[in-house]
Amino acid sequence: MYCKGTGYLTCAECSTSASPGRLVDPSSGSKCYCGVCMGTAKVMCTSCLCTGRGMVTEHDPRIDPFD
Repeated sequence: MYCKGTGYLTCAECSTSASPGRLVDPSSGSKCYCGVCMGTAKVMCTSCLCTGRGMVTEHDPRIDPFD
C-alpha cells in the first residue's frame, strides 16, 4: 500500500514548493492554489481508495467475495 494506512498521498505537484498546497504562477508571479489537490497538499491513495486498508474489498459492500 502506498499510503501506509493513512489513505492519502503527498501531492507530487505542490509538495516541493515553499508552501505546500500553493503554487507560484511563473508568468505573473502570483500565488494560487494547486489544481491537483485544491490546496490540501494531499491526494487520494489509489491503492486503498482513502480507506487505509490493505484491500479495497474489505469495506465495499457491493463486492461480495462469497457470491
